[in-house]
Amino acid sequence: QGARECLLVGAELEGAPDGLEDAGSELSMLAEESCQSEDDLNFDTCDLQHLPKQALIDICDRVGLDMEQQVFPLLDLGLDAGGPEKKEHDHVDYVQGARECLLVAAEVDRMEEDAPDELEDLERSMLAEDPGLLTEVVEGALENDRSLLENLKAELKEIDPELLQDLVKELADVNTEPEVIADLVSLIL
Repeated sequence: QGARECLLVGAELEGAPDGLEDAGSELSMLAEESCQSEDDLNFDTCDLQHLPKQALIDICDRVGLDMEQQVFPLLDLGLDAGGPEKKEHDHVDYVQGARECLLVAAEVDRMEEDAPDELEDLERSMLAEDPGLLTEVVEGALENDRSLLENLKAELKEIDPELLQDLVKELADVNTEPEVIADLVSLIL
């Protein structure tokens, strides 16, 4: 509530004498300092447009979407379809992208609760259309959480210990970067 009042006072001081205007600017900056990550969002005094660029990117990363590669191409950001030049994205674009990622997350949450079978069907059809998608998903997950690989090993040990031993032997001489592991996991699945 106090931060909101600070913003309102700052807005009222816009046409005020210099000393009062400076005080309003300082109050606005204080409010923005408390709005640095998704955890700070309250959509009252801290909205998406107040977040820094990296926090907006982090929202999409948490959802499992790459802002530059997956979100921007789907948004109508006023780009010429035929133009090869790459647009430099501004803060408004990142806000729009983060908003889209939050909408996707909300829709997935809704489907998990209301229509899990539909969500499973959607996931299957996406994987059928783009088999490399599973590799990308697993690679992203492994890059974000290295303990996931240990969990995969433990599960595979329960399901098929012999296969795990064979894989461990094979991987001893192979690059174990997330993209290589992701390819192997997607092939197994």
